[in-house]
Amino acid sequence: MEQSSPRIPVESVSGSLRLANDADITVARVMCAVANKSSRDTARRVAAARRRRAEAGQYSAGGPRPFGFGRDGVTVRPAEAAEIVTAADAVLAGVPIRQITAGLRRRGVRTVTGAAWKPTTVREILRRPRNAGILVYRGEEIGPAPWPPILAEPAYRAVCAALGYLRTLFRVAPWAVGCSRAFLPARRS
Repeated sequence: MEQSSPRIPVESVSGSLRLANDADITVARVMCAVANKSSRDTARRVAAARRRRAEAGQYSAGGPRPFGFGRDGVTVRPAEAAEIVTAADAVLAGVPIRQITAGLRRRGVRTVTGAAWKPTTVREILRRPRNAGILVYRGEEIGPAPWPPILAEPAYRAVCAALGYLRTLFRVAPWAVGCSRAFLPARRS
């Protein structure tokens, strides 16, 4: 069914594409499909390369460096590692995260960006599998990391269980991300 009123002409800024008739619209659709396929091909190649890097234990240096590690993502920074161990021990002793955060602020410890500590930042750092020398790719543990662990794996799992982060923060199945289900607290009725 044809429109009774005249169409509004649509053209690209460069003038290489017009949508003045059905043939032009078809060409635009084909160009869009080709660009979409190219984008998906690139995404597949990038994802495969990231997976290979993760499996090889190579650090993907994007964003700020992880707290406890140097810029290379592998070298442990002893002063920061000691803070992680202290915070983990405090969590296991039942100290609230807010109190741990206040202690970091009081001692003048800064985050990698130089910002003041927040309870969410402390939680995020304590539940990072990299602190236990565990490689993770897209939420899945894929093996041991080539760098030395800051926390022993049982201590890391116990901290995750104490924080109960999977059930309470993310509301996902315990086996989906991070800590193993065996280390999580029992479900409350």
